[in-house]
Amino acid sequence: MAAAYIGTMLMPPLFGILANHLSISLLPIYLLVLLATMAFMHERLIQKTR
Repeated sequence: MAAAYIGTMLMPPLFGILANHLSISLLPIYLLVLLATMAFMHERLIQKTR
């Protein structure tokens, strides 16, 4: 639960910093990277519990 709250707290400001320095058009790429990371971590968790 704590990891979810940390992610909720850190991800929007992190994207804000990226958007200020680069471009707001990176939002889809940013979201895809987050999705891929979550899917990878989910699979690792499933494998550890077996």
